[in-house]
Amino acid sequence: MKFAILIEDYNLFYTRALEQNADLNAKPYNEKLNILLAKKYYQADSLAQALIKLGHQAEVIIPACNPLQLSWAKENNKRLFYKWHLQSPIRSLKARLFNKYNTFDKIRDEVLLAQIEKVKPDIVFVYASIWIEKRTIEKIKKTAKKIILQWTSPILYQWVHFPFNSFDFIVTASPSIVAYFINKGCNSFYLQQAFDTEVCDIKENKAPQKGVVFIGAFTKYHLYRHEVISFLIENGIDIDVYGFISEDVFPNSIIQTKIKPPISGNDMLNVYQKYKLSIHIYGGSTEVSDGIDWASFAGAKRIFEVTGVGTALLTSYQENLKDLFSEDEIITFKNKEECLEKIKYYLAKPNELETMAKKAQQKTLSQHTFVNRAQELLKLIDSHDTLH
Repeated sequence: MKFAILIEDYNLFYTRALEQNADLNAKPYNEKLNILLAKKYYQADSLAQALIKLGHQAEVIIPACNPLQLSWAKENNKRLFYKWHLQSPIRSLKARLFNKYNTFDKIRDEVLLAQIEKVKPDIVFVYASIWIEKRTIEKIKKTAKKIILQWTSPILYQWVHFPFNSFDFIVTASPSIVAYFINKGCNSFYLQQAFDTEVCDIKENKAPQKGVVFIGAFTKYHLYRHEVISFLIENGIDIDVYGFISEDVFPNSIIQTKIKPPISGNDMLNVYQKYKLSIHIYGGSTEVSDGIDWASFAGAKRIFEVTGVGTALLTSYQENLKDLFSEDEIITFKNKEECLEKIKYYLAKPNELETMAKKAQQKTLSQHTFVNRAQELLKLIDSHDTLH
């Protein structure tokens, strides 16, 4: 089969990379795309490469990366290229008048449809947080046999009216989100996140020199995360913190005195490998009022990234973690006091910590890779075809 994989421009990483590097932005579309994907930021081309390894064809598109999409239009569809520029003043005026920053959506969708028409995929796989109009999805269905959505994100106010029902089915890494979508009348299936074995130079015999690290953002949707990390710092844990903290939400936070700039992709994974222990903290249901139980079920890519590179994982407890790792592979905590206690215990027992890290890494590299998930996805597609 031929796949078109649509990935999000998470935190505008791809857009900023092009805007801040004129030499990179001057390169042809395919060269730019390959350079950006090689950084393995967030989902990148991980699923696409896994499908290729399994004998399928797959191409990656980043619909919301304006500089990249404009480059594609310039090389492949001059009409859309000039239309993009001619409409730019009108879109800018609408954005100022209506405070509406998604006014690029219509022209973006036109470029996306032209790309889909050129690729002619059997399956279009769309990652979360890519806004596509319902009419665009219906047009894609005229070219592709199936359009699938992957969604493991909070359904915030701006996504309430997203056309979830227009997709053939939705896959998600959390059982609670599966239940949410089924209740809304959508076809939905469980498909966990994964680790890309190509993301960085995995040092299986590494000897980490540093103690504890946390990488992630602190926003109004991460109140519990902030509570735990602040508690650890206040109680003397020497923890390195990378990420972003909202000063409006957390004024005068103790974390602001320690936090380092955000890192991602290969850079993030290479940093993980320098530490004996990495903390991961899920959000709580009270932080996102979308009707989904975020506190009970694991669905983050981070747990596979940490274990995949061979660093020990300490994560807030979720019910389905036991289906992914055993108790002698990862460490869990149910409150900040237990988190503090377990950090002190395991840092005092480095051999035990190292043994757990190696077991978890073996599990991830054998059972939680993108090739594993691609095989599961193909089975879901076959099952859906059989039922329909």
